[in-house]
Amino acid sequence: MKVALAVIVAFVFLLLGWGFLTASLYGIEYVASRAREGLGLMHLLNRFLIWFLAPGFGGFLATYITPQIFKDIDVATITTSFISVVVTIAIIFGLFSLLFVRQDISIFIYYISFLIQVVAILVGAKIGKRLVIESNA
Repeated sequence: MKVALAVIVAFVFLLLGWGFLTASLYGIEYVASRAREGLGLMHLLNRFLIWFLAPGFGGFLATYITPQIFKDIDVATITTSFISVVVTIAIIFGLFSLLFVRQDISIFIYYISFLIQVVAILVGAKIGKRLVIESNA
């Protein structure tokens, strides 16, 4: 029961980290879009950071902070459970999105960006686990 609660808390940290970094980067983009120089590059970089770095940061926070709250649960257990739930949800969302397939090529771009976001969450979770293990060693 504690592991399920830890995974729920990890998802809360995932959403908080993802939302906070997205909001911060969107604010930076809003300010930078008012400038004349570097508008295109800033827009491109910020879109990349919002769509792909923010989920990774959320995944990092999920596995970095949750083991500090639940000290009696092993870090590997929390990380493995979190990754299993993320992959399961990603597969379900991917299968549901096949129900609404459009006939143009842009759907491929959506699948690729979704896949990159899921991979970013998983990489962030692994980095968070590694840092917790190194700090406890």
